[in-house]
Amino acid sequence: MPKSLSYTPPDRSLDGPRGPRVERRHVVYVPGYDPEAETRYRMLLVRELIRYAKRFGFAERAISPVEKVDSPWGLRWNLNVAREDWRTTTTFEVLRWDDIVHRDFARPLPLAIVTLFGALLYVIATGMMVRFWRLNWKFGGVTVYPPLMVLLSLVLGLGVGWGLVALAGLAVPIPPIVGWIATVAIAFGVFRLTYPLGQRWFVWHLMHDWVFNWQHGTGLRADYEGRVDSFAARVVEIVRAAEADEVLIVGHSSGAVMAVEVMARALQREPELGRAGPAVSLLTMGSCLPLVAVNPRAKRCREDIARIIGAPGVLWVEYQAPQDWLNFAGFNPVTDLGLRLEPAACYNPVIRSPKFREILSPKTYESILFKPFRMHFQFLMANDNPGEFDYVMMVVGPLSLADRVLGSDGERRPDGVPAAAE
Repeated sequence: MPKSLSYTPPDRSLDGPRGPRVERRHVVYVPGYDPEAETRYRMLLVRELIRYAKRFGFAERAISPVEKVDSPWGLRWNLNVAREDWRTTTTFEVLRWDDIVHRDFARPLPLAIVTLFGALLYVIATGMMVRFWRLNWKFGGVTVYPPLMVLLSLVLGLGVGWGLVALAGLAVPIPPIVGWIATVAIAFGVFRLTYPLGQRWFVWHLMHDWVFNWQHGTGLRADYEGRVDSFAARVVEIVRAAEADEVLIVGHSSGAVMAVEVMARALQREPELGRAGPAVSLLTMGSCLPLVAVNPRAKRCREDIARIIGAPGVLWVEYQAPQDWLNFAGFNPVTDLGLRLEPAACYNPVIRSPKFREILSPKTYESILFKPFRMHFQFLMANDNPGEFDYVMMVVGPLSLADRVLGSDGERRPDGVPAAAE
C-alpha cells in the first residue's frame, strides 16, 4: 500500500485565525547543487511570472534590476504585483553557493570517479542504499544511476580497447605489456568520445552531486558548513529588520537540504524566530533530504531537522510529488529518521502533494511525465489551473504560506486563486 503524501503534525493547528494579507514579503531562495545559480533562477522566475500573468492576468507587474546583497553570494530584486483587490511587493533574494559547485566540477575526473565508487562502497556497507530503496524505490534507482553509468562507460572503453588489441594480435604478435598499454589508451579515447553524451544525460552533474551529498553527510565539507552558517545569519538579519510581513525561505531539490539547515541554524541563533515580528516559513519542494539525513555520521543534519520539528514559531511545508523521480516522495522526517525529539512536541513539517495532475493541463502533464528533470523543475513553474500549490502565488500573492496551506478552503479562497480561473 503506497504511503500517503499528506501529513499534518499532531501539534500543528489547522483551524487557527487567518492572518492579515501579505503586502511585503521577503523570499530567501536557496538554490540546489547548480553551477548556474547566478542567472538561472532570476530568468526562470521572470519567465514563469510572465506566463502566469498571460494565463490569469495581473493589473500590474514590475520587476526591478538585480542588485548585490552585502556579501559576495547574494543577489536580489523586487517584484511588484497587483490585481484589483490586492497589491504586494516581494524582495526575492538568492543566496548563492555555486562557487562551491564550480570547485567540485573542476576536480580532476579520475579523482571524482574514484571518490564516487569509494562513496558507493560506504553507502552499501552502512545500509544507506537499502534505506534509500525502502523509502522510495524511484529515488533508489536514481541513486545508482551515476555510478552505474560511469561504470558502463569505463567497461565500454575497456571492452572496445581489448577487442581491438585482440584483433590486432591476430595479425601481428603484441607483447602483453604493449597490449595493456594500448587497451588503456583506446579505452581512454572511447571514454573521451562518450563524455559529451554523459553530459547530455546529466551523468557527470549527478556524479558530482552524489559525491557532494556523501561528503556533506560524513562531515567532510567545511566550506559548505561555513556557507550555511553565513546564510542563517542573513536570515536572522532579515527577520530582525522587520521590513516584511512574511519571511519565506525556499529550497528546491538539493537546495531543500540546505534550506532546512539554514532555517534550523537561524532558530539556533534566534530561538524566538516567528513568535514576534514577521511570520517565518520554510517551503521545501522536490527534496532529497534523506541523501544526507540517513547517513550515520550526519548527526548535525538530524539535529537541525529535529530543531525545526519542535519549533512552534515557524512553519515548514514540504511538497513531494510521486511523479518526480528526483525527490523522496513519501519521506517523513518525523517517522522515518528515528529522531529523539526534545521537547516531544511536533509542529513540523506539514507534508503535501502539489497534485501536478490537477494543476497542469492534460497536454502539459503528458508532455513532461517521462522527462525526469523537466518534471523535477515543475515545482518552480507556473500552474495551468488553480490549486493549493501555486509557486508563483506563494512568492508574490497576498496569502501567507500558512493561510494557503493550513486551511480546508485553501484551493477556493478568492484572494489566493486567480480570478480568471474561477
